[in-house]
Amino acid sequence: MAAFDCLGMCWFTFINGSYDLLYPMINALYGLGWDTQQYLKMGEEMIRMEIAFNRKAGLGPEQEQMPQWLKEETLPPTNARFDVPDEDYDNVWKDF
Repeated sequence: MAAFDCLGMCWFTFINGSYDLLYPMINALYGLGWDTQQYLKMGEEMIRMEIAFNRKAGLGPEQEQMPQWLKEETLPPTNARFDVPDEDYDNVWKDF
């Protein structure tokens, strides 16, 4: 999603989950020859830049946690809630 956000494109235009249409557009606009890996690396670099910015702004890992209310409130009609354990959520960011 970070790679997609870098493009400034609306997610709903690619709701089918296919990124195959993005590569030709990126390549044509910037004269590149990107493949899937280069696209995903762009997203990883964006996350690293966001974390570096946050650190310089004085925000630490404690500000990167999901708010407690997201873990408690349910979303109708299925009553789903964010139930990913904190440890699993923290592991997503450990390599950044």
